[in-house]
Amino acid sequence: MNGRSTISKKQTGTYYKFPIDSVFFDRKGRVEKLKKYVHYFEATDNYQKGASLYVDIEQIKEFDYFPDGVLSNYRVVNYCGRETGKNVNEVCHIVSYSLSREGRKFIVVRKNEPKNDYSDGTFIFEFDSNFDMKGMVFTNVTKKISRNFIIELNEDRNVSRYLYEKDGRINKTLLVNYNNSPNAKYKVETTVCYFEDDGISYYQKNTTTGKSRNRNKLTMKWNLWK
Repeated sequence: MNGRSTISKKQTGTYYKFPIDSVFFDRKGRVEKLKKYVHYFEATDNYQKGASLYVDIEQIKEFDYFPDGVLSNYRVVNYCGRETGKNVNEVCHIVSYSLSREGRKFIVVRKNEPKNDYSDGTFIFEFDSNFDMKGMVFTNVTKKISRNFIIELNEDRNVSRYLYEKDGRINKTLLVNYNNSPNAKYKVETTVCYFEDDGISYYQKNTTTGKSRNRNKLTMKWNLWK
């Protein structure tokens, strides 16, 4: 598969990058490997494709499956690339994901090579009886970082609120308001509420309109949106 070409400006010059993806299937017709290459060309003064320079491999994605055909492992191999000064085909980073399921919980374990104690860890995605997502928990391998977000739905099964929890405390929520009026300027508005250590929100930002407001800590009244 050929991707969209781009122009890349480096200290050594300007290059025309032409991505090429190779797809490999197993005997059951499932994708088992994707190889991403980039063909580098010289770029002319008017940014057109010039003479061919070289082909570089950028990334390989590998997929494994359970006997029932469900994805079990996903591995991404990232190559350094010649422009970094590394050797050809030298690997700079690998990230692997192993997947499993317990009822309506889907568990994803992420592992980096070289290891990364901050982002290596376990994600748990939980769904309700309708298989609408209820929330996600991430805990890193050191157990020092724990992230949790909860999803609340309205009667129409649309998201009404996201709650973000860090180290056992809600520090942010995202409110989603729907307006089905034919004259509504915005059919959907989103508002971020930030919470302080006392569990109270003193600042809100409407990310749709760009307006924000603050709460007076003495009177606990909200100022006008502006």
